[in-house]
Amino acid sequence: MANGPTIVYARPVIVGGGLTGPAGGPTGATGPTGAALIGPTGVTGPTGVTGLGPTGMQGNVGATGPTGNTGPFGEGPQGPTGPVGPTGQTGPATGPTGPAGPVGPLGGGNVCGVMTPIFADAYTYLVSPITPNNPLGTMTTTPHQILLIPIFIPFARTYTQIAIQSMQADPASRFQIGIYDCDQNMHPLSCLASSGDVAPIMNLNAFTISVALSPKPYFVALWTGGPLTFASYPGTGVFQTMGLKSTSAGWDRWIHDLTYAMTYTELPFPDLTGNDSYQMNSAATFSFTTGVPIIGIR
Repeated sequence: MANGPTIVYARPVIVGGGLTGPAGGPTGATGPTGAALIGPTGVTGPTGVTGLGPTGMQGNVGATGPTGNTGPFGEGPQGPTGPVGPTGQTGPATGPTGPAGPVGPLGGGNVCGVMTPIFADAYTYLVSPITPNNPLGTMTTTPHQILLIPIFIPFARTYTQIAIQSMQADPASRFQIGIYDCDQNMHPLSCLASSGDVAPIMNLNAFTISVALSPKPYFVALWTGGPLTFASYPGTGVFQTMGLKSTSAGWDRWIHDLTYAMTYTELPFPDLTGNDSYQMNSAATFSFTTGVPIIGIR
């Protein structure tokens, strides 16, 4: 052992083989392979940064699908009943006034003497009033004029006859008498009833009508196609039911009728609503100088 190799005690090493023999000498046998020593595992290095590739292009949006059916209408639970409001004021003790009862029988008094007809008398007609002690006369009409004489209806009733007293019989001449309505300004409106186109006879010319009139003013009307003569009141004696005319110079004359210049056509009386082409006449300007014709209704 003293002539053998010196063993140095140190860290184990891998013995790769024996010592090389002297040059030229035979190669010694290969020594046994030493056990391989595996060193300890090294520390794990830090995780590298994760790489992100570029975002790809967005694909096309697909078509919108059809709208689905509307779902059922939801209904929440009914809320609680609110508090009762305060009691309202007590209503009136009596109800509304009922409709007026029927008109009672005609009394024995008199509204205006010459204006109130005696309805119980089958021969009495309601006419325009005149002042007392004026004798009747006659007048001759101007052809192709509609004469409108105001008349006041004192009681509501249905009138069944209209009449005028002719002083001649003339089959060749024609005329009409009638009743016109009027508004609150006494402007004539439409004809409510008439005799129709007739020829005068020498007597009372009476014609059947049927018209319900209210207590208010109306006009009785005369329209002639020729110069006809009728019984009349003197123009100065007729009560001036149209009022007193006033001009820029002051009060003028009492107005008692209207006239429209219209050709007699034998047709029914025209509607005069909105027609302002009338002439307001007084006793001093009236073309029927001898009086105002008497037209009665009952």
